[in-house]
Amino acid sequence: MIFQEELAQKIMAGKKTATRRRMVAGKPRSPWYRHRCAYKPGQVFTVNPGRGKTNIGKARVIAVYPQALGAMTEQDARREGCKSLKHFREVWKAINKVFNPAELVWVVEFEPMESGEP
Repeated sequence: MIFQEELAQKIMAGKKTATRRRMVAGKPRSPWYRHRCAYKPGQVFTVNPGRGKTNIGKARVIAVYPQALGAMTEQDARREGCKSLKHFREVWKAINKVFNPAELVWVVEFEPMESGEP
C-alpha cells in the first residue's frame, strides 16, 4: 500500500495503525471499490513510501470497515498518526483537497510486522 514517506515511517515505528481511503465508484477493480475493499483481516501488505519506491516493511491487516469521516474520534485520529482530529483534517485536505464529514471511506487497521515475521 502506498503512503507518503512520513506516514510510512510512522507505520513502521508503530505510531500509525490505521488508514482511511476514499471509496471509488464505477471501478470494480479498484482496491477501494465502494461495494468491497480488497484488503481483508489477516492479509499482509507492503508499506511503500511513495509510488514506485521500494517498500520499507510489511504490515498485517487487523480490521476493515466503512466509516463516515465525520464519525471519527480523537483516538481514531491518533491511530492515523495525527495529534488530533484537527490535525487529521489538515492532513486529509492536503492529500485529498476537501474534507467532507458525510463522505464514506474505507478504514484499514493494521499492525507493523517485524522483519522475518511469517
